[in-house]
Amino acid sequence: MSSCFMIRSTSLLFVFILCGCGEGFQSKSLSSFNDSYFSNSSSKSFLRPGEEVRSDCQLTSELCVYLKNPVSQTGRVVEPNDKEALGAAQNFSVSISGLDRSGKVKNSNFDVKSISGSQVSLDQLATSKGVSSESDLIPLTASAFFWLHRAHEYLKNNYESYPSLNTPITVYVDDAFNGWSFEQKSLHLNLNKRSALSGEVVLLLFGEAQIGIASQGEIYKASPGLHKVCGGDSKGCCQSSSGCSQAILRGAGDSFVDFFFKDLSGVGEFQSQSLEGQKVCEKARRPEEFVAFTFQQAYDLCPSKKGSSLALGMAYSSIWFELRKEFDPQVVERIFLKHLESLNGSDDFNSSSLKAQEAANELGQPAVSQGIKDHFSRRLK
Repeated sequence: MSSCFMIRSTSLLFVFILCGCGEGFQSKSLSSFNDSYFSNSSSKSFLRPGEEVRSDCQLTSELCVYLKNPVSQTGRVVEPNDKEALGAAQNFSVSISGLDRSGKVKNSNFDVKSISGSQVSLDQLATSKGVSSESDLIPLTASAFFWLHRAHEYLKNNYESYPSLNTPITVYVDDAFNGWSFEQKSLHLNLNKRSALSGEVVLLLFGEAQIGIASQGEIYKASPGLHKVCGGDSKGCCQSSSGCSQAILRGAGDSFVDFFFKDLSGVGEFQSQSLEGQKVCEKARRPEEFVAFTFQQAYDLCPSKKGSSLALGMAYSSIWFELRKEFDPQVVERIFLKHLESLNGSDDFNSSSLKAQEAANELGQPAVSQGIKDHFSRRLK
């Protein structure tokens, strides 16, 4: 067997426990890489055996990113502008795969770049192992590409297809905001917050991309009768506790984070410098915080923004969190992916529940269909 980075693609992402540390990743020559370096893994896991936080990551032949995000990984505040502390903490040891032969950190699914068009080369990645105190672009690119491609592999290897499989996405890692553009098929990550270093933020936006693409943009045609202005957003809140498409959209993004980081729920520890994650009106942005909430309680959670789509979206997401615990998680995920196709801007929690039940029945899962009905009915009381 050759070096850590030159083994079969089926083992590519947990190489260091199989073969020790080789020289492949340290080389600057593309010709030194085995074809498997440019291939997808066939693993069906998201976080894989052998991947771990290790203090010597930067001395090995592995890629070094953060496990979820710097604050979650270290259990302490790591300020976005403290490059020394960020670099020292970048110790989640993984391997990367799926690059194309352009010599850049990109492939046919994800074109990762700066807003100026600059891209990280494979030479730069190999030399830095994804860590750099000199160039923001290297760690931002390494993290964004790693988590997005890992999500792509997980979905592709477990399901027949997924919404964005054949939709190339451009990823801007140093933009002025976080967001997903359906029209441009582009994912934008905030440079000031170093959002690309937060795997869960990257994957939340990737989840929002799935519902947009699956519904062919229909989810964005928000029904005025179901939405109202709040927080300066014309559709930032739902008119009633029955929900609205904006809450479903927000909840879908949170659900994707939970699907991938199965034992590391929640969003935004690094953004808010809190181990509890970002707050939704004083509640941590974690699904387990909302499992006891009815939709009416979620509607009332934010006194100054009653009907907050984020609060109602968390209640929606927590239903899928509960369903994954009650039934086979991959069966639930398959149903979730399928029901995205039928959603649109006129949906609320009642109609989305019916569509999810129908998807479950079409996939031969009547028990899960009944479970969906029961969970939504309890929340709608």
